Amino acid sequence: MVTDPSKLSNHDTPVGGCFFQAITGGRTIACLITKKSAKDNSSYQELEKCLNALLNYCLKNKINIIAFPKVESGMDKLSWKRVAGLINKILIRNRIECQVYTN
Repeated sequence: MVTDPSKLSNHDTPVGGCFFQAITGGRTIACLITKKSAKDNSSYQELEKCLNALLNYCLKNKINIIAFPKVESGMDKLSWKRVAGLINKILIRNRIECQVYTN
């Protein structure tokens, strides 16, 4: 459960950045801001910036495992193969274990 749901839509994080929201159970939601508004399309460049911001957060906070859905491969129509390549290049090669779920 999100401790403050309003923070998920009311933030001042620029495109290419991330913000983080603590939830119950000692977990954190990382929100990757890949586009200015919901009607825009994401780009690989902005996703790469977000993943680098996520990596920096993980390293700073000694997080070595993360779980997330197949990001950016749905409505934004980015190639999952290319997205997975960015995840591998940025996170996995830096020893951040990534669990990707589909449901």
